[in-house]
Amino acid sequence: MLLQPEYCTNIIAGVTYKRRFYWFVTDKSLWFLDYENCTNHWKMHT
Repeated sequence: MLLQPEYCTNIIAGVTYKRRFYWFVTDKSLWFLDYENCTNHWKMHT
């Protein structure tokens, strides 16, 4: 399923791979932008 960019709903990531640039739109629940939050989440689920 392809996502369309929506303000405050998903994350848009740009990646350079083998000298080509790719855009990815993902649901923001897949990303941890706060390292402390990531660590706490990992501790709660292990």
